[in-house]
Amino acid sequence: MEEEVIRLGSSLVLTEEEEMGVVMPAGVWHSDPEKAGFYTVGCLLSHKPYNAEAFKTVLRSSLNPAKGMEITFLEHNRFLLKFFHSVDRDRVLESGPWAFEKSLLVLAAVSDTDNPAEVDLTWCDFHIRIHGLPLGKMTTEIASFIAAKIGRLKDCDSSKGPLSWGSFMRLRVAIDVTKPLPRVLKIRTVLGDEHTVTFTYKRLPNFCYLCGKLGHISKWCDSRFQSEFVDPGENSPYGPWLRAVGRGDSRTRFPQTREPQTQPPLARPRFTSRSHRTPAFPSELIRGSAIFGVFSQPAASTNEPPMSPRTHPQSHSTP
Repeated sequence: MEEEVIRLGSSLVLTEEEEMGVVMPAGVWHSDPEKAGFYTVGCLLSHKPYNAEAFKTVLRSSLNPAKGMEITFLEHNRFLLKFFHSVDRDRVLESGPWAFEKSLLVLAAVSDTDNPAEVDLTWCDFHIRIHGLPLGKMTTEIASFIAAKIGRLKDCDSSKGPLSWGSFMRLRVAIDVTKPLPRVLKIRTVLGDEHTVTFTYKRLPNFCYLCGKLGHISKWCDSRFQSEFVDPGENSPYGPWLRAVGRGDSRTRFPQTREPQTQPPLARPRFTSRSHRTPAFPSELIRGSAIFGVFSQPAASTNEPPMSPRTHPQSHSTP
């Protein structure tokens, strides 16, 4: 509703009196000190409704700002995050992408002079791996060129050379979330050489295996409702192979499929008592050992009966 009102207000034909406007005094046109902070506007890229209170709880726990955070819901599936320190906001923006119930959270930094309803939320930063480049071509210049063809380059780890990168390069690139995820890029040189590079994404949330777009999965894709649609089955143009796996992915925010165990688990020791959790060993191994803090004593040289190992000497009452 707010966006519609703003759009109508900017498209109206103004009268002469409305065109003149007013002059705001310098002492009046200032920011509210109570609203000072470090803001981020965002939206949840999902077609499914969600519980607002659960969203707040999970978001606070996941972002975990050291100096606190306020969450305000806006119209058109937007929300506003107010951080009380720039370190918290910068860490959240640099540690993405974030997700709620496997759906992508698109975040953008704003100032207190911006209108949250007008902020562009079509770009999201992803950590991308570039596969297929020759070892000698893993340079910062080539990485910047490739990133510019699929999005906007945000960061490139230029401190690591080809031997540190290994079989792929690592970049942080802003991707247009309204378009299909880039899968491959063909590179042709002036000498006629051709190389095909493939992209994988770290912490990639739900996306469609049919159209490659974020925000929905295959069974809700619009292409299924077209008359000429043919289900590709296992031959979908997109798939889980777009998710980067391997070393350094332990921080992923999405559940991973566990590999089946090749060996049976080790047998757990049996216990005779839940309260004391005493292992059940053979009785011949108990003699001379400590049981509940009391040592068993050998029988005296006299004809006195041996003392029970479960009876403390001081616990006898005097007749």
